[in-house]
Amino acid sequence: KDVILVCGVDAGLFDFLKPLRRKTIVSPPSPIVILSRTRPKDWRMLASFQNVFFVTGSPLEPVDLVRAGVMNARNAVVLCSSGSQSSNTEHLMDAEAIFTFQGIIKINPSCECVVELVSSHSVSYLQSGRVENERLPFSVGVDGSLLSPVYACGTAFVPLVLHRLTCQAYYNKSLLKMLNSFF
Repeated sequence: KDVILVCGVDAGLFDFLKPLRRKTIVSPPSPIVILSRTRPKDWRMLASFQNVFFVTGSPLEPVDLVRAGVMNARNAVVLCSSGSQSSNTEHLMDAEAIFTFQGIIKINPSCECVVELVSSHSVSYLQSGRVENERLPFSVGVDGSLLSPVYACGTAFVPLVLHRLTCQAYYNKSLLKMLNSFF
């Protein structure tokens, strides 16, 4: 029960996996299985890592999730699908990631899963048996989704938040000091 399952392909997959394959790790590294319809463009570089495997299939299909080893997965990462987004379909961009998350949790409830979302409004759809998404007495933004327990515990990741922090750190140098104090 030591598999790390990555659903989806991202341009930065090599940089994502690199820290998981540091030379300083003493024990044999956990197997990493990438499940996607298409092979990553940088597969040759990814294949150079020890115990990294690719499975062709759809993370929306339970059969493909099982083939990829979800039953033995300790952790799973669901990457949002890339593509053009317009204001009309932004809420639909996260549908595949949400259904993949729900499929993983249904098959393996003990798997710790992190989901990348395009829209913070989609956080409310990531409810699972482990974390209840309650209505809060206060909110940030339109729906308060960034204050939900699912977001706060790290199950959901919205890159927009990181982009905003990066921009704010450029203009407000004391923000970096404050962020560093958390670590």
